[in-house]
Amino acid sequence: MRAAARVVDVRNDRARLACDEQPSCPACRGGRGCALRWLGTPGRAGLEVPSVSPDGPPLMAGQSVTIEVPDGELLRSAARVYLLPLAGLLAGPALVRWSGRGGEAVALLAAAAGVVLGWALARLWVRHSPPSFTVWRERGTNGH
Repeated sequence: MRAAARVVDVRNDRARLACDEQPSCPACRGGRGCALRWLGTPGRAGLEVPSVSPDGPPLMAGQSVTIEVPDGELLRSAARVYLLPLAGLLAGPALVRWSGRGGEAVALLAAAAGVVLGWALARLWVRHSPPSFTVWRERGTNGH
């Protein structure tokens, strides 16, 4: 997955990036902003990356870059996000049935609780271990 972005600000050897809107992106078309916002830190708009890279000069405000997330990283993150709530959905009623207590209503509540717990764990896991990505400079922008 690739997304075009622009360097918004550079402070303390950190560059803040904001994704450019792309008509082919479903998140941009829906007005929800860039799907890559999940790679950033919670509570802050954009994505922060080191401004200095081994392949060239430091990033500067206004510079165009490309953010690339390898397909394998996307699949691992999707598995984390979707499989934990699914496991909670299945494990909740199974535990109720295994314990022999409660009926259908208790099993339904256990399924809902399992989904919520799975979602919270998945969110925590992805926030603490986001997918790796690469930032590439666009050649020929801002005189570079």
